[in-house]
Amino acid sequence: MRSAPKTYKYMPTPENVQALLQGILDFYDLQKNSAAVKYTSAAKRSFHRDRNYAIELVKLDSACRIGEIFAFKLEDYQMSVRGRQLVVRESKGREPRILPVSPECETAIDQWLRIRKRVMSNVPPEEDEGWLFISETGTRVDKRNYLRSLTKVREFAKLPEGINNHSQRRFSINGMAEQGGLMFAQRMAGHKDPKTTFIYKEINSNFLRQKHEEVGIVRGILSSKRTQKRKRLV
Repeated sequence: MRSAPKTYKYMPTPENVQALLQGILDFYDLQKNSAAVKYTSAAKRSFHRDRNYAIELVKLDSACRIGEIFAFKLEDYQMSVRGRQLVVRESKGREPRILPVSPECETAIDQWLRIRKRVMSNVPPEEDEGWLFISETGTRVDKRNYLRSLTKVREFAKLPEGINNHSQRRFSINGMAEQGGLMFAQRMAGHKDPKTTFIYKEINSNFLRQKHEEVGIVRGILSSKRTQKRKRLV
């Protein structure tokens, strides 16, 4: 069996992810990246900036696969009693799931939807295929084209090669497992088997130390009223 590339299991740091998100905003800024976008209209720059930024936040917020994100329709972005949610209908596990949307991610999606509405304003409703995220021509986003554009942003931001679509999903699942537990991460990621989720989990020394301090087995035992103090030996 061939070994996975070194970048496959790369775990981005929070600083890496922040830099990538900022890189998306800066990449389409005429003053910060004139060499690459000086011949691109402001409308196209805002289109790609706001769309790509929203896509990356959805990826981090939901731990969705990129194919699931590009399969979202407008009706899959819903308002519920508790706030916005996304409905994954096409899943690798073939089971639909409903995912909550954070307020920050909601803001990014809503900003993108204003751009989408402008782009599709002259398109008859019956010709709109209804994808949540669209290409410049109003069709479904091509995965390969999008990932190529993400690579350009990574290079522009001078980030490690390991920062890619897969490592971002791994970062998201890992964070969900640390903060919310393995079952929470499993449900969000759409894994049938928790063993699959555990593959994405990285146990680092800082995390172990933090949890070790929180659990405090020895501290709990020694602070118990039932524990007798040691007598001085003479």
